[in-house]
Order: sequence, then structure tokens, then C-alpha cells
Amino acid sequence: SKDQKDEDEDEEEEEEYSQRAACAMAVGVGSWANPPARPGAAHFLEHMLFLGTEKYPKENDYDAYLSKHGGGSNASTDVEVTAYHFEVSNEALDGAVDRFAQFFASPLMRIEGCAREAKAIEAEFEETVRSDDARADAVYLKKAGHTIFSKFTWGNSKSLHNGDEISRAHVWKLHLSHYHASNMKLALLSTKSLDDMETLVASCFATVKPSPADVENPADPRDWRRSSWSARPLLSEPRPFAYLGALRSLTRIAPVGKKLSLRMMWRLPSSCLAQWRGRPDDVCAHLLGYEGPGSATAYLRKEGLVTDLMAGLDGEGYGNSASCGSFFALEIHLTDRGLQRWAFVLDVCFAYLRLCRDSLDEEDDEVDSAADAFLAELNKISKIRFDYADHVDQDPTDLVENLATAMLPLHAADQPPEYLLKSAAGCPCLEEEGKTDQRTQAFDILATLADPRRACWLELTAPAFAALDKKSSSSRGGDDDNDVEMVTGGGAPTDDLSSVAAAQTTDEVSTADTKRLASRRPDAKPNVEEWFGTEYWEDTLDEALLERWADDDVEYEGLAFPGANPFVPSDLSLSEPPASPVAFAAVEKDFEDRIKPAFLADVDKFFSFEEEGDDDEATRDDDEEPSPAKKTRSQTKNLSPPLNSKQKKDSKQKSNSKNKKRKNNAKKKKKKMKDDDRTALDLWREHGDDDEDESDGGKKTLVPRPREVDPSPRLCVTSPRTWYCPRLVRFDAPLAEVRVRLRHPLLFGSALAHVAAELAGARTSEALAEALYPSTIAEMRSRVTYVDGSVVVGVGGFSEVVPRVLELVLGELVAQLKRFGRKDQNRSDAVASEKYERQLRNSWLEDPSKHARHLRHSLLCPDIKSTPGDKLEALKLLRAAEVHFPDAIRDPKELAVDLLVHGNAGDSGDDYARDVADVVRQQLGFSSSSKDDDAVPPTAAPTKKARSSAARWTRKKKQKNKEEEALSPATSGGGAAAAVEAYPRPIPPRVVTPIPHESPRLRSRVAKLLPGTTTRVVQGSVDPECPTTAVEFYWQLGPDSLVGRVCVDLLEAILEEPMYDRLRTREQLGYTVSCGARWTDGVVGFGARVVSDKAGPRKLETRLHAFFADFRKEVLTKDDFAVEEFLDQCHALPQGKLEKGRSLEEVADASWAAIADRLPFDNPAYEALAVQYATPRLVREAFDRLFGFLGDDDAKAAPKLVVAVVGTGAKWITKAHGRKRSTDDEPFPTKKNETLLNGDPVPTPKLKDALFAAATKPDDPYFPVVLPPSAASLLLATTEEPAGVVTD
Repeated sequence: SKDQKDEDEDEEEEEEYSQRAACAMAVGVGSWANPPARPGAAHFLEHMLFLGTEKYPKENDYDAYLSKHGGGSNASTDVEVTAYHFEVSNEALDGAVDRFAQFFASPLMRIEGCAREAKAIEAEFEETVRSDDARADAVYLKKAGHTIFSKFTWGNSKSLHNGDEISRAHVWKLHLSHYHASNMKLALLSTKSLDDMETLVASCFATVKPSPADVENPADPRDWRRSSWSARPLLSEPRPFAYLGALRSLTRIAPVGKKLSLRMMWRLPSSCLAQWRGRPDDVCAHLLGYEGPGSATAYLRKEGLVTDLMAGLDGEGYGNSASCGSFFALEIHLTDRGLQRWAFVLDVCFAYLRLCRDSLDEEDDEVDSAADAFLAELNKISKIRFDYADHVDQDPTDLVENLATAMLPLHAADQPPEYLLKSAAGCPCLEEEGKTDQRTQAFDILATLADPRRACWLELTAPAFAALDKKSSSSRGGDDDNDVEMVTGGGAPTDDLSSVAAAQTTDEVSTADTKRLASRRPDAKPNVEEWFGTEYWEDTLDEALLERWADDDVEYEGLAFPGANPFVPSDLSLSEPPASPVAFAAVEKDFEDRIKPAFLADVDKFFSFEEEGDDDEATRDDDEEPSPAKKTRSQTKNLSPPLNSKQKKDSKQKSNSKNKKRKNNAKKKKKKMKDDDRTALDLWREHGDDDEDESDGGKKTLVPRPREVDPSPRLCVTSPRTWYCPRLVRFDAPLAEVRVRLRHPLLFGSALAHVAAELAGARTSEALAEALYPSTIAEMRSRVTYVDGSVVVGVGGFSEVVPRVLELVLGELVAQLKRFGRKDQNRSDAVASEKYERQLRNSWLEDPSKHARHLRHSLLCPDIKSTPGDKLEALKLLRAAEVHFPDAIRDPKELAVDLLVHGNAGDSGDDYARDVADVVRQQLGFSSSSKDDDAVPPTAAPTKKARSSAARWTRKKKQKNKEEEALSPATSGGGAAAAVEAYPRPIPPRVVTPIPHESPRLRSRVAKLLPGTTTRVVQGSVDPECPTTAVEFYWQLGPDSLVGRVCVDLLEAILEEPMYDRLRTREQLGYTVSCGARWTDGVVGFGARVVSDKAGPRKLETRLHAFFADFRKEVLTKDDFAVEEFLDQCHALPQGKLEKGRSLEEVADASWAAIADRLPFDNPAYEALAVQYATPRLVREAFDRLFGFLGDDDAKAAPKLVVAVVGTGAKWITKAHGRKRSTDDEPFPTKKNETLLNGDPVPTPKLKDALFAAATKPDDPYFPVVLPPSAASLLLATTEEPAGVVTD
């Protein structure tokens, strides 16, 4: 009907602003097509396509276009498929698709770009080369015994000969041979009509070359390349492999980190690609990976032998390929005790495999009912998952990439198009007659897995195999005198846990020989894999051990076939009515009335350098005496040296003269710069797009105006504070999300508290692993995390089941919190503790970028962030001497609880929310019921009490609590509300009941850096052979404000792509280059990150500053900046902020973030509307203040913190050793008002020689400060005079 059509059109208009368009192309060629002379050529080709096309010759035109329209792109090269994807705003889809199509029709692949992209691939490889998973895969693939499997797929400078002419010729040949129409599949997601999308694709891709009539290489009948959409795979028989047959040996691998794992693989008799209907491999993966009651995992966890067990088709592409068939993998993460008993662990797994095999045996009538019920339940869950797939959190680029890949003939040539969506989503496509085939196919796979002699690979990885002295042959091109001591284990193996719990089963499998294999590094010289340098040894397996594993008579009491899943939902009804949306006009009116005046006032203060809260007089009432805390320097933890009285006097005199000079310069600049003070809205009205827009029938608006926005949660229970939002109209699914946050003064403030809280969460998860695993199969999610000083419980899934899962999790968590800081009490505790310790030890080994990021967080937020090193020290303390924290967890006065209920909640949503609140009350020991609670009613207008509370939330000054005053030297953290209280900003929430700010006892602190200063922290990588250096740059703008957030968001949008193009693409400084806004617990800042294998922190900082200087000169100060980069980003940024959540989980997370950060629920809309009142001058002023371009006023520039983690195996260090150092080899420039802090957890002669020689010169006033191991001492008060080690 016409009415229905109009309604649908209205919905489309609204959704255009709530979704991005996404597009993906899958090409049926990958790294297995690499020519022998150039390993990595397919990966090289993927990179080269981004360097311009005939129609769009500018190298970064594609990325620049996507960036200007709120989008982004990426690509990946697998063994048989190369995939490209992008996302962008719907209104910019046409231009993006046209640029994308030229990749496949007319790329340029200029010779001058080859060497640069070869370096980029080298940098990407260097970031992966220390990954234990990648290193182990390299050994496995090398031993495969077939040329296609053992190919080097990554590529690096050596394999690509630095991108020479021959490499470019091979790349062109790959493109000509494989990038043709039938070998490429496209998927497009957009709010446009299907007809419009089809027309767009046909027009843009018309120039793609057609496919050849025949297979290019008919001489090889098993060649996997095909030219037709419907062609069947040419692979008639599996390719031969050297190790296809009886398992004969154990391969031991030396890891980089503390990885303890056991991996076994089988070559399956049939390719699973052809079994897409029943997906029997998923059935077998579910059975073997099952962690519920009766499973092998549950059995071994009770024995304290394993932490995790994973099963399924192995690898990204080589585990399930058209060329080589399917490989099934079982990977077990062991405990120290499990390492010694690895043979027993496998014995239990084989016994369980035989049990599952026999349960699916068609000839056994007694087990038919159990097996049929199991398969029926599994297929039911798969169907439910697919039916509600639109409502789970899935990235649109993942969706289109999966669809495009699934359309390639090599995946399922006989798959009808109507099954494409199901197949791409991993859902069985079973008709009634296909169910028997599913069971038969699963039985055949289990029959293979249950026979150890049919396995093709057995691998054991343990730190005990690593060399203590890294002069071994595993060094990849470093000097032979790299004398570095390496810590190799997470502690001695624990053979006896009798102090925790008695063993349940007598081990008849582990012998002295099997224990010897796992206990130490072999005496024999290791084999070394060519590309990754992985050390490994091969040992012949005892025939008696293989016979034991294959013995059908071996059984273990307690193992059982999975039973019925108690968490499968039975009630899938929807609550009625859904939540009423909020008119966007109401939000806009609220912004115009309340937010806009305050925003414009803050803009004026921003230009005048006024910062409320910096001046004592501005932050206290007239009758308030200055707090002693504000006068006491000893209570201030600053990262920069203080100014003495003479310096302050000189600085003030200079500042007065410079301010006058700056004002004169500003007047001159104002006359020169065109459109400098005009708002984005004014500029848009004059220069905006004149195209007709479907949403309003006229010109496109700068900020999109959707008809409606999602309603905000409202407070329905006050104790515990319970926020509730009903099901949204667009989510017609019986799903609900619940978040619970527990806060207590004991949960933060020290590394000891952080460890005790994280350990409580880890013990909770471990204790509930067996009971809750069936809920994960039923599409339920539950997690316990420690976030910024709070313990957070999250439960999501089907609304009927959510309260049951929440009750289990909270019950166990409360029991753990009552034992806060106590020693391990049972095997479950011991396994959780060991797993937690290993995670801490591994957390920095493979990723210097993560190391630098964690170090920056701990420097800025010591109350709620600790480094892994500090946590390890605290964990030792907890184990050595039990710490008894006061048991106040059941006292409601001491425990702050926040609760969010979001989604489908039956016909009476308030009752559902109150029932959930009662679950929380009961588990936490609250006395009263939520039914008696005086909740805030859902009124249309705020009460007088609510208005008064909202006013206090925005205007209250620091005057009541002396404990709060003691925190004044540091910027008060704990979220935006806390920052508002320390630095008043009139940005109240729009909700009826404002989000309360927390007690000062629950508030953390953020270190306040001194304006105009630079502080540098340098640490060496924990891995002594790490080749990469990661540098985090952080500029602290000030306390939270709408102006600050808008400024850093616009700067991120404007700078991100040019910075990547300059530092990564053109200068090739590193593979990872990024920048963006930083919101650190209520403090606004800006950050940049560079990870490089070619340069040290000094050069990286110098080049970054040069980029800022050039960008300011070439872009920011040009007359067309206002109507080019500035206006484009002011149009793109609001679209992203007004984009609606794609899933209930995403919407709930956004609401939860507002509650946790104490920001208004409508804050994204406020930020989007505020962008239209930004000016080019505001962006330029923020740029100058952040990056130090204030001229004579540089002393007022934003303080900068630089955190560098230097890879001790970096090439620039190796080259600098033994010769005169160039300036590029030094860690940082040494200028006045700059402090260098150094802490090196792995001291080496080379590192000290390379980093600190310049700092130890007699005439150098700056010196390295050695950081003590305590996290609290990382915030140092330093002086300008050398004084040795400085602590607080």
C-alpha cells in the first residue's frame, strides 16, 4: 500500500544516517601462487594496488577520499584468496566504489613505489616474526613435505629483492593471470536500493578484463584456479604429503614468550569444503572443544593440567583449502604441571574421542537417541544464531568479506545461491534427508581423530626449550656477541599440588622419558627454520606410548557424552510495546537552549588560554581558604620538573611581553586568513554540496538530521542504581544485555589491589568454566573484568536466560571477593593463578606497542593502571604472605553498585529490570527488595529534585570534602563528571535523572603534566631479540569539555590519513602509524603511535614533528583549508557520531560507557551538533597548542609525554654498535625543559650503549633516571641538576 511504502521510505531515510556502506572484493588467488623466485609476490601485489590507478593516479587518493567521508579500508592475502574491503558513508559510496574498481581494472604499480612497499612488507613481517603462533606454523609448514605447503607466504625485503624490476614483473603477471572477472566476487552493503547498487557496480567495474575461456594451465589437472562461476573444483585427489601416514615423532619448539602448549593435527580423508551442508567439522570441533560436565577439558582442569583446549580446522587458509584438503587441529594450553604430564593429557583426550566416536556410531541402537538429540540441539542453536544474526555485533566489512569469499568456486562449487547467506554465516544447510549424512560425516572425522597413528603432526612448545644464552643459531642476522640473559620460564614446574588438592587419577602414562622430553632444553643442536629463525627438535615417539593412546580398553571415569543444554532458550517472544524513539528535534532544541551557549563560551576561553581549575581562585568560593593540599609541592606527582622562583619570575616577565606580541601577530594572521573565524555552518551554507538530499528534499545539511534517535536508559531503581531501556524498534529479537559494576576503595590505588581484583575475576571465570560453557554454546555471553578500578560483570544473550547466568556469575564473584587477596584454596584457584601469571609474563613479549601503551596508562593513571611487571611483584607478595583486606564487601555503604538492563524484557520491562536488580541484591547480601525501592518514575519532565541535582552536577565546586581536596594537585580522574567538578564545565545531561557523580573515595586520579614541558620515558623490550621499536606520543589538552572533545576529534579526522601517507607510505618509518583522540578518565588529550623496525625514538619524534610543521605550512595556513579539509571533515564527523548501533550489544555498551564515564547519554548528538559551530581558527589553535606552534607562547603549549619501548634486537641499534653514532641513533634530542626518564627491564650493553651514551656526556645537563620496580614510583619529581636516581 501507499501508506506502507511511505513508512518504509521514512525508515530508509532514518537508517541512511545510522549505517555505513561496506564493500568487499574476494580474488581467487593467494600466496600459494607465489612464483618460486619471489616468495611473497601475492602479498606484494596487494600492497601495490593502493598506489594509484590510471583514473585516479594520486597515490593516496583512495584512502584520502575514504577518510574525508568517515571511512577506511584494509586488505589481506591468504593462501588461496586475496580480499579487499572498505567502509564509507552511504552518500559517498559512488565515489568510493569507482575508486575501488580501478584497483582491478587499471592499477599503475609505479616502479618508484616498489622499493617503498617492499619495505612496508618487511616492517609487517618484523612485527610478526616474534609471534610464537606464527613461528610454530612456519615449522609445521616447512615439514609438510610439499612445495605448495612449505612456501614462504609472508614476504620480506630479502624474498622480494627489495622490490626490484623482476619483482614488479612477477606482480604484473599475477594481476594479469588472476584478476579477471570470473575469478573475482564482489559483495556490497548499502541503504541504496538493489537496483541502484547493481547499476553502480555494473558501471564502475565495466572495464575489468573478462575471464579466459579455459584454465590457464591445463597441464596440471589438479590446478585450483578456475575461470567460471559454476565450475567444480579441479582437485580430484588430495595432494601427497611426506607426513601423511602414521605419527612417528614429537617436534619440540622453543618459544619467544612463556607459551606452554601441545598441538596435534590430522589430515582428514575428505575436504570439508564439499561438506558445507552438514558442516561435520563444526560438530567434531564442538565435541572435542566442549568444556561442560563430562568433557575432557573439565576433567583435565580438575587435575590442574590444562587451562584451555581448542579444536577445529587448523590455520587461516591452509587448514581448509581446495588445493590440499582439510587439516583438523587440537591445541591444548598446559599448566606447568600439565607440561610434565603431557602424555597423560593426550591419553585422556584420546579416550574422550573414542567415547564421542562410539556415541555417533550408527550401528549402536542404544546411543541413537542421545546422538540424535545432541545433533538436533546443535542444529537448533545454529538456526537460532542465524535467525538473529542481524542483531549480533558484526562489523559490516566482515559480513561483506565473508559473503564475497563464499561466492568463490573454490569454496563450494555445488552450492546453490539460495544457501549463500547461511553458508557464509557458518550455519548448516540441512534438509531432512541431509541429517543422516551429517552424522555419518562427523563419525568418519571422529574415527580419524581417535586413531593417533593417523595423526600427521605432534608438537610441544615450552619455555624450557629456549636458550638461556641467545648466542644460539636462532639469531636472525644479529651480531654473534649479542650477550643477553633471557628469563625463560614462568617459574619451576609444579609437580605436586597436594597443598591445594589431591590428584583424582593415577597417571599410568607419564614416564621418566616423557617427563624428560618436557623438562629441559635438548642437548642436541637445534634445527632452525629459515625465515622466522624458530629453533626445534624432532624426537621419535615410543611405540608403547602410541599403543597406549590407541587402546580402546582405556577409559576414565567421569568422561561422558554431552547431555542436554539447560541454557537453550524456549521463550523467544518479544516484549510489547518497544521503546518509543526520541525526536531528534527535541535533542537539537536541548542543545540550542543549554549546550550551545556554554560551548561558545568555552571556545572564547580556549582562545584566551583560560583553563578553569588551574587558578585556585577560580575553583573555590569567596569564603573558602586555600587548601593546604594546593600549596604542598610534596603531594604533587608531576612528570615534569618544577620551576624555581627565579624561573617563575622570568617566565612571567617574558609571558607578558610575549602575550602582547602574540596578540599583534594574531591580528595580522586574522587579516590574512580567509574564512578563519566563520563557523562550519556558515561555510557550508556558502560552499556546501548543492545535490538534492533524500532526507529533506533540499540541500544536504552539514549535520544530518535523522527523524529520531534511540531513547536513553532511565533510572528505575535507586539501590542498586538500576538503569533500564526497553527493546528498540529495530531490534526485533528476544535479546537482553546486563552490565553490573562493583566499586570499592579496596579495588584500586595500588598494584596489589589491581592484582587481587583481577585474580578474583580470573578465579570466578575458572570456577564457572564447566558450568557456564553450555551457555556459550547457546549464544550466551558472560564475562568478569577489572576495568579502571571497578569489577564489571557483563551478561548478554537471550532475555529468558540472562538472569540465570547473572545469578551464577555474581554468586561465584561475591564468594571470591570475600576471599579478596587470599591464597589459592583449590586446583581451580591454582590453575587461574598460573594462567593469570603467564598472561602477565607474555603481555609484553610479542608486542612493543602494547608495552608502550600500558606504560603510558600506568604513568598517567597510577591509581587504576599498573604495568605487568608491577603486577608480577604484587602477585609474588600475595603468594608469599597472604594479604588480608578488610571484609567490607557486603556492606552497602562501602560498595557502590551500578546496573544497566537493556533490551527485550517481556511485557513489563520495569518488572524485568527489578527482577534483575533483585538478583544483584540477593547475591550481594542487600537486605531490602527492589519492589520496595523508591525509584524515579518515568515522567516526561524532570522533578524539582532532579533539576536541582542536575544543577549540582554541573556547578558544584570543590569545597565539601577534605579528602577530595587532597587530590587537587593532580587532575581528578574517574570520568567526565569528576573532571567537571575539578574544572567546572556547564554540560549537564539531558536525562530526567542525572547520572550521579561518585564519592571522592571512589575517585581515581590522572597525572597533570606541566604546560610547555616534554617528558620522555624509555624502556627496553622484554624480548632481547625484538626487532621493532614502539613510540607512544601523548599531548594532554586538559580536563573534559565539549570544546576539547570536538577539537581532538576534528584533528584526528584531518591528520590521520596524511600522517599515515607521509610517515608510513612515503618515508617508510614503520608499518604501524596512527593518531587519534585520547580520553583518559576525564582528561582530553591527543595521541600518536609509530611502530618501526628501521628507526629509533629520536628519529621517529623528529620526523613526526617535521610532519606537523609541514602540514601546518602546507595545509592549515592555506586559504582553501576552510572549504577543503576542514569542511569535509566537519561534514563526515557528525555522520559517524549519529550512526546508530548495529546491534543491541553495541547500543548497550554505548549506554554503559556514558554511565561509567558520567557523560550525558545524548553526548554523541551534542558533539555532532557542536561541530557545526567549530571554526578553522579553533582547529588551528588546538593544533598549535597541542604540537607546540605557539611561537613566543610555547611555554603554554600542551605538555607532551613520550613513551618509547626500544626493541633490543632493532637493526638501528645493531648498526650503531661499534662505530661512531649518528644523531639518528640517539634516543631523543636533549633540549631544555625536557626530561628523560629511563627504565630498562632487560639491561644489555648494546642497549645502554645505543640509548644512553649521549645522556652521559659531561656537558649534558639531562640524565637517565633508573626507574625502581614499583609502579607508584614511575611518577617522578625531577630536577634540572644531575642528582642520580630520583624517586618520590
